[in-house]
Amino acid sequence: MASEDKPDRLSPADRHQYENRYIPKKLAKNEIPRTPISWQQASSFRRVQWLQGKSLERGFDVVFGLPQAGWQAERSYQYKPDERIRIDRRLERHHTPDMVARNVEIKSGSLKDRDVQQLDGYIAKLREGEKVFYYTRASKSKEHNTAAREKIAQLEREFPDQFVHKQMSERVYQRILAVGARQVARDIQQRIENDLARLPEREPSALSVEQIARDYVRDIERIKAEGRHVGIEQLRYVTEALRELAAAEQRANHDQAAADRKALGLGYHAARDLAQVQAAELEAQHIARMRALDPLRIELIAREREQLSRHTDEMARQLPTMDLVQQREQFLGLAYTLGKIQSLEREHHQEIARDVPHERAVEFLREAEATRQEIDRPVAQQIGAIGAAVERETAARERAELSRLAIEVNRERLIVQGMDPEQARAQAVVLPAPLLRDSDRGKDPRELVREIAQRDREHSLARERATEQRVARLVARGVPEDHARAVVLVQLPSPPPGQRQSSRNREAERAEARLLEQGIAPEIARAAAEGRIPEPPPVVTRGHESPGHGRELGIYRDR
Repeated sequence: MASEDKPDRLSPADRHQYENRYIPKKLAKNEIPRTPISWQQASSFRRVQWLQGKSLERGFDVVFGLPQAGWQAERSYQYKPDERIRIDRRLERHHTPDMVARNVEIKSGSLKDRDVQQLDGYIAKLREGEKVFYYTRASKSKEHNTAAREKIAQLEREFPDQFVHKQMSERVYQRILAVGARQVARDIQQRIENDLARLPEREPSALSVEQIARDYVRDIERIKAEGRHVGIEQLRYVTEALRELAAAEQRANHDQAAADRKALGLGYHAARDLAQVQAAELEAQHIARMRALDPLRIELIAREREQLSRHTDEMARQLPTMDLVQQREQFLGLAYTLGKIQSLEREHHQEIARDVPHERAVEFLREAEATRQEIDRPVAQQIGAIGAAVERETAARERAELSRLAIEVNRERLIVQGMDPEQARAQAVVLPAPLLRDSDRGKDPRELVREIAQRDREHSLARERATEQRVARLVARGVPEDHARAVVLVQLPSPPPGQRQSSRNREAERAEARLLEQGIAPEIARAAAEGRIPEPPPVVTRGHESPGHGRELGIYRDR
């Protein structure tokens, strides 16, 4: 069962009806009871139906003057040993000129199976010679149960002089209903007044919350006149204690009202109507009780603002001497205190606004909010400046920690590449820390270094894929693979700072690439690009010389 679907959520009258009447009745019939919310919804629907029917009946009383003519309301009639019906209005035979009793049944909605059973009860009355006037609503005729329509037609045939079925037009129905609704409201109000008159008188408490609050306010004024102040801790304690006492007194009053209603032995709807009136009276008493606490709450809010302003000024002066943890704690404390003060004052204004019309309440709350923002603007701006300073310090320390970890990662990478640890330490220091993205702010530095390293690895893989794609395109155009790879590697973007070669080496590499594209052997192209003369091929000698052997051997000698 959901938390909102429990008997505790019901009003006292509804809970008593649900637990002490509805559930035992269902269990006695071996039926499964509804949940509290489902029962409450069904009960409200039945209440609306009852009010509609009751209003129509009372409308008949007023329009046709039935009570004055001797008609009796809601008479019970048992037509079988275990069956009975309720007759809306009945006129005994001694009140009629022809000495024939009359019965009136008034229907505001469509006819159902239970109405067919009721017509069976009226058959017994008709057989006894009585008359029955059956009123229905014309606009609901198409919604009537088929069995009900057949039963009405049967009675009209069998008892044409005794059974009279009349259909009210919508205009007549609405007129009678409106008259009856006003009469029902007066009846309920009169019944509530009678029930209230039966409630026992309660003596007011000799020491009420209102009296305690007024006495304490006088003490505060006297102490302030003497140039002193009540401690803010004491003011907080007294204000909160009186609020709790007021809430406890309200709960006690509701409990006492429920006990008084129970002592009257009222029915469910009568008890619920009386409970609504009592709840409204008790709420008005509670509002008046809380109004007596207004001077205390206003004084407390003013003192809280003064203390917050002092603490904010003090922190602004001491901020450079605090460590980061203290700065953050103090800033969060100031921001929370400001929000708490504003919430306390906003709650106070909302309680005041409940006593005025809606339009005035909206305007009052709007003006109160604007005034509150204007009063708190200086301290709010100061707290905001402190927060910005704390944020800058936090960001600076994050960057410093990130740089330290980045240098450590660079040093470890250089050592893995074979560099001497001392040289790696010196070389790693000059390598810049990775640049931070906006999404990197506020992350744990160690986690951030790992993320940046992962991004570097992904970038390296992307470079390798780009290299292979460019090599494949050159090979497809007929360039040898080793030549194509050499060309692509030279033309790729230079590696990160610290691993870059000198501009002279880069020029040599580009020159070598151009020679390779022309089909020059790699060794000769490299030497030529670096400005060196290629080594001559080894000299091959023979045992005897023959004409032209030097030309055959490709040897050129100086003459």
